[in-house]
Amino acid sequence: MAFDSIRDLRLFARIYEQGGITAASELLGMTPAVASKRLKNLEAQAGEALFHRSTRRLSPTGAGTALYNFARAIIATADEAEAHLDGGNEPSGLLRVTTSIAFGRLYLADIVSDFLKRYHKVQIDTQFTDKVIDMVDDGIDVAIRISVPIESSSIIMRRLSSGRRILCASRRYIEVHGAPDSPQALKQHNCIVLNHYDVWKLGKEHQTETVRVRGNYHSNDGESVLEAIRNDLGIGVVALWHGAPDIAAGRLQRILPDYELSGQPNIYAIYHPNQRYVLRLRRFVEFVEERLRLPFNDPDEFLATYTR
Repeated sequence: MAFDSIRDLRLFARIYEQGGITAASELLGMTPAVASKRLKNLEAQAGEALFHRSTRRLSPTGAGTALYNFARAIIATADEAEAHLDGGNEPSGLLRVTTSIAFGRLYLADIVSDFLKRYHKVQIDTQFTDKVIDMVDDGIDVAIRISVPIESSSIIMRRLSSGRRILCASRRYIEVHGAPDSPQALKQHNCIVLNHYDVWKLGKEHQTETVRVRGNYHSNDGESVLEAIRNDLGIGVVALWHGAPDIAAGRLQRILPDYELSGQPNIYAIYHPNQRYVLRLRRFVEFVEERLRLPFNDPDEFLATYTR
């Protein structure tokens, strides 16, 4: 299959992302009739339909999704080549980024603003959501995620920083109930459980203690757990980056600071292998990594940095 020009791929990609010919044609400055004719020519060259038709929306076929993955990489490479010919290696074009709502608000929003001040030819579309999304279906270029490593040939996971988790409680809770002085003492406290993670493993000096905690509140949402801790309900596990504003302000206090929870996650940039040579993505990931070089692994040092 050989397309007539990069313009055909741009049109195809816009139809895929917009879910319709009319919206895509408006973005590219052509009439819907011309766009529809060119799409039919693309499908004739492909030898199969690239979209399922309905009265409301076009949805991609399997062939359409596969082509879109390659089209994005080709378009990005073409954009970078044009930028180079125009006089340099300055990144340009649109970058779609996703992360969780909390991390986006606390960290990524400021990072994106500073990145755009430096790289004026880049446009960024952020999607802050706690839902599990399909990066291909949603047209996402890079996801910033707090996760454990995933072995997959279909994605690249670049570690940006530590996603270290800690135990904490409100100062009021500690005043009323006291603070545990050992992992086993957690059994005497009301513990707030995230995602049914009620077995806490805490290590100190190469020894690990396992404690099954109990409490009257379980949630699948990290923000809800943090809010319950703020409201003096009990002791919970939070990400250091998430609880830092409350700890720095004195609203929360770390519990068992000499112990470390096992299975600590990291903060990753996740993207498709086809995207790894795209200049705007590379520059963005490098920029985020530089900004996240805060000492997340050391709570004391991190909090000192955070409050400066």
